[in-house]
Amino acid sequence: MDLTLPVMTIHGARTGPVVGITGTIHGDEVVGIQVIRELWRSLEAAQIAGTLVMLPNCNPLSFEALSRNTPLDMLDLNRTFPGSDEGWLTERMSHAITTNFLNHIDYYIDIHAGGTFPWGIIAIR
Repeated sequence: MDLTLPVMTIHGARTGPVVGITGTIHGDEVVGIQVIRELWRSLEAAQIAGTLVMLPNCNPLSFEALSRNTPLDMLDLNRTFPGSDEGWLTERMSHAITTNFLNHIDYYIDIHAGGTFPWGIIAIR
């Protein structure tokens, strides 16, 4: 089956750099999808100089499983870049993202979060 990664693009009204934003490199870090959806909903071309290219869900299989790693090969997508077009599935995804997305942007923002069940440590003195 084909695995597709939808890309959302806003071409600004003025010239400028191409900024890429990705979310859900880790499938249990779902907040990136919402951040990118909110940017898509709230930004207008007149507000932007350059182009904003957004890949909200880099790893739909790990997102579906709410897993940090791709369930079919248990690799961490974030650790496989630039990938390989002849490797494991996760390596092929990172190769496709590198070739078709990362190689075409000037600046890059990758959204991470605390995972599905984030926790923190508070130190009290």
